[in-house]
Amino acid sequence: MKTKSIWVISLWVAGLGSALAMIGCQKEEPHPAQVSAADSATSQKAAADKAAADKIAAAKAAADKAAADKAAADKAAADKVAADKVAAEKAAAQATAVEGALPPDMVEMKAEIARMTAQIDVTMAKLDTLAAATGDLKDPSKDALAAIDALDTEAKSLKARGEQMRDRGAAYFEVWEKQLAAMSTPEVAEIAAKRKDELAAKYTDVLTSMQETRAAMDAYWGDMTAIHAAVEEDLTPEAQKLLPAQIKSAKEKATTLKSRIEATFAKLGQVSAIYTRR
Repeated sequence: MKTKSIWVISLWVAGLGSALAMIGCQKEEPHPAQVSAADSATSQKAAADKAAADKIAAAKAAADKAAADKAAADKAAADKVAADKVAAEKAAAQATAVEGALPPDMVEMKAEIARMTAQIDVTMAKLDTLAAATGDLKDPSKDALAAIDALDTEAKSLKARGEQMRDRGAAYFEVWEKQLAAMSTPEVAEIAAKRKDELAAKYTDVLTSMQETRAAMDAYWGDMTAIHAAVEEDLTPEAQKLLPAQIKSAKEKATTLKSRIEATFAKLGQVSAIYTRR
């Protein structure tokens, strides 16, 4: 009886040990769900690390590109400045060479035309300011009158030259020839002599253009005289209201005048080209 009990107890203990061993083994092996969660967390961390690294790399690439673009833009700007400077110096040198080969009267005429064109723009701007002024009109009126007077001075100078060219005709052109012979190099004088007929024809074109300019100037100056008289008589706010219409008319005539002036300037350029052409 005792032997049998001992044997049963032994079996029970042995079975209990096996069960415990099996339980222990089960505890050592993680559950599939736990493995999946761990792998997911690892993957997520790796993905986050990669995203962060990619973001840093993208930011660096963008910064590098921005720096490269800025460097390229700075270089392009510097190159343009340098190129513009070279072009300006070249143009100035060419202009100096051309002016040096032209008769003094022609050089002065070109300067008169340039001053006249610039003063037209200044005068019309002063009149626009006066027309838009409020309150005390004394200073704007003074500025406008000064601009008109300066324009009158330039206009008289150009008119006088046009009259000389018209009245003296070929004799005026001969003055150019004499001036050229007196101040130019023998090479330039020889070129001018060979192209005398061509120069004479271009001179006629300049003379015609000057006469057209004079006609446009007379039409424009009629409006400017009326405006000058209105402003000079202590311009009142009521009289000021009439200025915009007068200025508009003057501007239209100024546009025609400037086109005539530019045409004359272009024809003088053609004469210059003949004198300086090799």
